[in-house]
Amino acid sequence: TYKIIPIGDNFFIKRKKGGIMMVYSIIKLVTYIGSVMVSFYALSCIDFARFLKKNKAREFNTLFILMCFALAYLVASFILEFMTIRIG
Repeated sequence: TYKIIPIGDNFFIKRKKGGIMMVYSIIKLVTYIGSVMVSFYALSCIDFARFLKKNKAREFNTLFILMCFALAYLVASFILEFMTIRIG
């Protein structure tokens, strides 16, 4: 039999033999990776070439990656917080 044990922000499934699996950490990792992919896809539809200055492609690529990660962090944090409210 399995029992879900909430410990702080993490949820563990404790097996009968005493082993502990960190399910919430795996869910968290998958959520962040999925959010990065979705944010990259969503931001790629915007035509940023209009805002790009000449000879500034490297800086733009850095900004684009930072915007993808920032949006992914916000989306994943919302999803994980919503999950925690629904579970807890």
